[in-house]
Formats: sequence, C-alpha cells, structure tokens
Amino acid sequence: ICLNGFDIVGQNTTSHVYSVYSKLNICDCSEEAKWGSIMGSYTGDFTTIQLRDNRENKGEVNLYSGILTSAGNSNTKGNVIRLGNSNTNGSTFRMYGGKIIGGGVYILSKSTFHMYGGEICGTTAAVGSCFYNLGTVNISGGALKGSVYLAKGKKLALNDLSSNNEIVITMAEPGAFAT
Repeated sequence: ICLNGFDIVGQNTTSHVYSVYSKLNICDCSEEAKWGSIMGSYTGDFTTIQLRDNRENKGEVNLYSGILTSAGNSNTKGNVIRLGNSNTNGSTFRMYGGKIIGGGVYILSKSTFHMYGGEICGTTAAVGSCFYNLGTVNISGGALKGSVYLAKGKKLALNDLSSNNEIVITMAEPGAFAT
C-alpha cells in the first residue's frame, strides 16, 4: 500500500486498523514532510497493525516510508504494532524507513522485529515503550527514543546505531548486555 500523503484512520474503538495474515508492504511516495499515516483511534489495548500467526499463516509487514501511529493509549505496551497472536509460527516486521510514533512494538515469542532504518519515538509507556520483547529484536540502523523491555532469556542485538539514540533497557532477569 502506498499512502501517497494520505491518512488511514481506524474508526472502531475495539479493533485493529489492519490484521495481517500474509504480507503487507507499506510506503509513501510523497516527500517525507508530507508522509501519510496509518493511525489507530482506539482507547483500549488494541494495536494499529496486528500481525497474525496460526498453523497455516504467518503475518509479515515491511515498512519503507510513512508513519504508523496511535491516537489511543500510548501507555499500553506495543499499541502500534503487535507481532504474533498464537505463538504458533510467529510473524515478522521489517523496518527499512518510516516512523513509528506514539506507541511501540509488542513482540510475542517466535516473532521477529528487524530495524534497518527509520525512527521509533514519542512513546510514553514506562516499560517497553519502543519494544516489549518476548521474541527476537535485531537493530542495525535507525533511531530509537524510548525504553526496551527484555523478557527472561531474551537478547537485544544493536549494531551500527547513530549517536542520536536514547534507550533505556529493562530486563526481567539481569544478565550480560553487549552491543
């Protein structure tokens, strides 16, 4: 889907804007200053984009440009992106560019988030505002401004980050951390 400078706004207070069971590519062909967005308008514990997984399907999203955001509760973990729902196959989100603003990414086990570029910012959850990780997170580019929660036994791979990052890491279990 090319946003082409337009916004897609969810009108339902109890659902996702997109539930992805297969593959969704998101981009915006307009100038960055005029990027459109996909915005959830819920007030509860729902996400803008839910990547689903079950025995037959595995959700996959690639973000190249554009904005993913939430008008809802930015204090809820992963209220913009939620990877996985059944922990059967897991799902995958790849961020090459674009922005995730006002909420973070909730990653269930067997799901993976890859960040190669773009920015995650404007999140306010006390724990896991950028990532609430129960799966796998690989970051090799882009900018993060917020917190990361790591479940017991989970790791965060950070490579080639710019000096423009502000990350607070909370771990369920103390352990070694390396970049």
